[in-house]
Amino acid sequence: MALLQWRKFNFFEVTKEVDNGAVAEALQSGQVTCTASGRGYLVLGDSRGLAHFINRQLEVVSHRVFDAAVSQLVQLRFCPVLAAAGEDELGVSSIKILGLEQLDGGGAPRLLRQLKLPPAADGGTSVTCLNVHENLLFMSAGFTDGRVILWRGDVTRERSGKHQVLHAGAAPVTGLGFRTSGKTSHLFVASTQEVCCYNITFKDKENQIQLDQAGCSPRCAVMSEGLAEPQFTIGRPDAIYCYSANERGACFVFEGDKRLLHWFKGYLAVLTVEPARGGGSEPAAPDKHVLTIYDVSNKYVALSVALRDVTHVVSDWGQLYVVTADRRLLRLTERDTQAKLKVLFKKNLYDMAIRLAQSQQYDADGLVDIFREYGDHLHAKGDFNGAIQQYIKTIGKLEPSYVIRKYLDTQRINDLALYLQALHAAGRATEDHTTLLINCYTKLRDTIQLDMFIQGEDGAVGYDVDTAVRVCRSSGYYEQALTMARRHQQTDRVIAILTEDLADPGRALQYVAQLPHQQCEAAILRHGAALLKERPQETVELLKKLCCAEPQSEAEAELAVPIERYLDLFVAQPDAQAGFLQHLMEVRPDALDSDALLALLELYLADGSAAGDGAVQRTESALRLLDSPRLDLPLALHLCHSRGFQQGTAKLYERAGMHSQILQTQLEAGDYEPALETCRRYGQTLPHLWLEALRALTKQLEAPAGVIVTVLDTIEKGKLAPSMEVLEMLVESPTLELGTIRDYMSRTLSADQADIDADAQTADKYAAEASRIREQIHREENSAMVFQRTSCAACNQQLELPSVHFFCPHSYHQHCFQSYADRDDDCPLCLPEHSQLLSDLRSQSGAEETEAQFFQQLETADDMFSVVADYFGKGTFSRPRPEEAAAESGAPELTPAPNGMSAYLAAGAARTGPGLPAADSEARVRAAEQRSQPTQSVAEGRLRAAQASQVAPTVAEGRLRAAQVSQVAPSVAEGRLRAAQASQVVPSVAEGRLRAAEVRQPPLSRPTSEGRQRLQEAARTADAKTRASDRRPEMAQTVSRAAAPNPFEEGPNPFDEDATNPFLDDEADASNPFAGDADEYDKSLNPFEE
Repeated sequence: MALLQWRKFNFFEVTKEVDNGAVAEALQSGQVTCTASGRGYLVLGDSRGLAHFINRQLEVVSHRVFDAAVSQLVQLRFCPVLAAAGEDELGVSSIKILGLEQLDGGGAPRLLRQLKLPPAADGGTSVTCLNVHENLLFMSAGFTDGRVILWRGDVTRERSGKHQVLHAGAAPVTGLGFRTSGKTSHLFVASTQEVCCYNITFKDKENQIQLDQAGCSPRCAVMSEGLAEPQFTIGRPDAIYCYSANERGACFVFEGDKRLLHWFKGYLAVLTVEPARGGGSEPAAPDKHVLTIYDVSNKYVALSVALRDVTHVVSDWGQLYVVTADRRLLRLTERDTQAKLKVLFKKNLYDMAIRLAQSQQYDADGLVDIFREYGDHLHAKGDFNGAIQQYIKTIGKLEPSYVIRKYLDTQRINDLALYLQALHAAGRATEDHTTLLINCYTKLRDTIQLDMFIQGEDGAVGYDVDTAVRVCRSSGYYEQALTMARRHQQTDRVIAILTEDLADPGRALQYVAQLPHQQCEAAILRHGAALLKERPQETVELLKKLCCAEPQSEAEAELAVPIERYLDLFVAQPDAQAGFLQHLMEVRPDALDSDALLALLELYLADGSAAGDGAVQRTESALRLLDSPRLDLPLALHLCHSRGFQQGTAKLYERAGMHSQILQTQLEAGDYEPALETCRRYGQTLPHLWLEALRALTKQLEAPAGVIVTVLDTIEKGKLAPSMEVLEMLVESPTLELGTIRDYMSRTLSADQADIDADAQTADKYAAEASRIREQIHREENSAMVFQRTSCAACNQQLELPSVHFFCPHSYHQHCFQSYADRDDDCPLCLPEHSQLLSDLRSQSGAEETEAQFFQQLETADDMFSVVADYFGKGTFSRPRPEEAAAESGAPELTPAPNGMSAYLAAGAARTGPGLPAADSEARVRAAEQRSQPTQSVAEGRLRAAQASQVAPTVAEGRLRAAQVSQVAPSVAEGRLRAAQASQVVPSVAEGRLRAAEVRQPPLSRPTSEGRQRLQEAARTADAKTRASDRRPEMAQTVSRAAAPNPFEEGPNPFDEDATNPFLDDEADASNPFAGDADEYDKSLNPFEE
């Protein structure tokens, strides 16, 4: 667009000498070479290497950046970083990155990074332009030799990236610009001969796009600001050109020799030079500099002013600053929007005023005033249609009566109707406005517009709708009446008009389908029967959609109409009812109750005339229907029986868990293969089905022999019943031949005979074992036993004192036994076997009694399930495994006893037979003594024997159990034989110490509380009558020799009071370790103590 077509205004005020000479004072003799702005400062670089920072109060602070001149400055908007290019040495250029918020000791910006520029082929490194990306990841520099160098990485860090020569041209570079769109970055390069663009997103993959073959002068290339899309803008003498990443864009024909371009708040400032006009003898006048500010968006010139010697233009703080060659600073201040609008209103430039207000983000109220003034201006000029268009834009802010009064003339009725339509469309119309609009259509006889207004989605009727509808119906305007009734949700009137006046039930169904859910339900209940009569298929589809719709809220779900109420609509349409119920059964089966399901099932089974695929389909549908959980099973079963629907009957039996009835039905019908399949399917959990099948087959006259053989084989493999019970069933068959069951009988009889033989052998084995055990018991009770083990049964090492011996006969080191055994009175190796035997005995003795008690409680209990659960918890119905029984008895998991070892010997005589004495461990005796008398304690190695006639022997640390009924049971410990007094003494040996007991009465199984009390009393009264002698290796004897003397013969008794007894308390014997107090033991006198 040519400049002559753009209007010129003076929207900027020029102020001179705003710095009061501060800039000139700071520059002194230097000249401004470059400028930058941002972060609250104007930055001027001069020819002496200084950078002058000017704040908002126009105060100047100067810092040296280079030793020579500063050629380029770039101030980033969002980062406190200043990039400067200049020379520290003559002919050697470098780039410095300064941190504005990081100051050195002198208050100057801190140097973050310095890059020495590589020289060109001719040795020059003069920088003509510099640019830094806002993200600090790219920096580029252009040189006089046409090179463009690109740095990647953080420009503020040293060695963050290597440079690369991106462009190598023949002409000096005059402009650089970065642009980022999404994840793609571009670099625009302008020289005096060309304009190109590089895609620099990926390293080493830069591609060049030639945008133009003509370039621009220095400082005439800049990235646009304030536009929707940033563009690279360059100025040439003929025009201003804008470039995107791929092509050249808009062009503004602004002629003139352009020296500088600068973007400011959407304005484009262009500095042009007009040559001086002189001639003849008059001296040549200097060139005229003209600064022009263009509003590119609104297409007008905001300012055009002639200035002298303008060198640079820079902007910040919403103002534009101009630097002249004589070191002066001028300020250009933009006028406020209201002042601009006043100027435009005076010139009647309302279109431009509207665009200006919209570009300045003017509020709605301000825009309404502009539209109203513009409308009044057009109305006064006679442009009524243009005026009404502006008045329409004021709807919502301007009072409608202000406009209506201007258009009450009959000749302007079309414009008034247009305004009223817009008023209704905006939702600002009242009843009076609607009435006025209908009157306009009536006078104009514009039925089309009337129909459009009534049928419009946002139309509204402000008068009595009932009266209007009645008049329209009486006048024959059924469509208009229908539209108004529909708009005001008069459902009954709409359906009445469609069915009575227009005779169109299809449209009535469509209207009902569009209603909200609750209104649709109410309408279909009132008019559904009539609609089914006229349009059954469409009505059923509507009912399906209505019943299958999911409720949007809990309140809607509570108000939903039950499906049973819709069934009354199908009294005259049974076929339609079948389709309706079938659809609901497929998509929403949970919505049907039992009555609806039975009705559908009856419809499936009612029509028996159809055949072929129809009958198969009905059968499959009926079978699927029987899977519904809401179906009443007894009624459905009765219906299937009455209609002869055998598949359905079987399915219902299966669903009810009546497998016996299924089997009976199949066998009665002669379906033997399905019957066998039923037995195979449920026989794993219900094995009695096979027995029932056999019982039913034996009662039939024509039962196939193969089926009977199959059933018999299954019963035999699964051991489902005894053979005699099966034979009793087979005998009842009147037609069964012996050949059919010959193989079965042969196998079962052979198996039974084998079981009988095995049981006989087991009985003989147990009898022989019992005899052997009795003999061993007699031998151990009436003869001495020699312990000749030389190795420990636990560690297999040489047996050493102190040691523990058992009758099994296993021997242990005392420390091995204490760490190996869990119980003090049992052999660790034999304990698992003994525990299992005891568990079997207890289970056999109590099984019959427990079973009888269980059934008795089950018959008398109110809650039988609790009784069964109680016995399950006790483990009555489960036989524990051997390892579980051993765990319950406290037995450790040890290596089983050697073959041939008697379980009786391992367990001890006190635990396997009645009448045999049981001995308690030393720890238990101590615990009993401590509970009964806290002051009484048993010292280790000493046992208090009980006097009188009831003394139960105890063993400490030896864990050796002696059994005695009425005889004398002697025992030997490692070579020393101890004799018991009289003929009824039960001695026991532990670790070389012999514990003696007085003559006692028949033994007790275990010391009771009374027995413990007697033991304690005897211990308190007894002196040192039962003390053991020291264990010495030289005292060991071999008892197994036949010629050895019998220690049990009458002779001198070492325990007699008259004899010399080393265990007696002898205060005079200083070498006796047991002398002195009965509860004290002197270790120092015992030669075997370590």
